[in-house]
Amino acid sequence: MISIHEAWRRLGKDANLIMTEVSKLPRAERSSALEKLASEAKRLARPLLAKHHPDIGGNASEFRNIQDSVTAITNHTNKFKEELSEINRRSLEINSRRPVTINISK
Repeated sequence: MISIHEAWRRLGKDANLIMTEVSKLPRAERSSALEKLASEAKRLARPLLAKHHPDIGGNASEFRNIQDSVTAITNHTNKFKEELSEINRRSLEINSRRPVTINISK
């Protein structure tokens, strides 16, 4: 499995810039932003896959590398979404156990 940084590099993007932009977003928007990025990765990969497809004389190794890059980015997105769901679930659980206090002032 390749790193997310290597995957984006293979597709011609800088993972540090991408992750910095995503980290600036509110937590609720990060999941959808990563889904859009995964779609962008697939879009960026299409012409590269066509160029390197072994059936038309392309480099099979490079073709596999590009496929692995898209898979790595997709897996990273799915893992992030699962972790974010778990964080949100725990947050709700903790908040539901907090006592409610009401201040009544005259």
